Amino acid sequence: MIPFIAIAGVVLPEILKTVSNKKRHASVETVSTAIEEAMKSTTGSDDAADASLVIEQDPKVAAELRIRLAEIAAEQEHAERAAEE
Repeated sequence: MIPFIAIAGVVLPEILKTVSNKKRHASVETVSTAIEEAMKSTTGSDDAADASLVIEQDPKVAAELRIRLAEIAAEQEHAERAAEE
């Protein structure tokens, strides 16, 4: 899982804030799993190294992944706000 998180951080650095934010500590596994699933489905690869190559070689895949990661970050932000209220 960690390699996918690292790659996601290169694609969209803000996603690392979502993963590492201490307020969201209880949901780190949930966020990490969502990122890993997004990476695998977007790139079509279960291997982090292969996924990284796909992202580097196909700007369309990279853009699609960036959008999906931003959606994950926004979903987590929304969930945190709802929990605080």
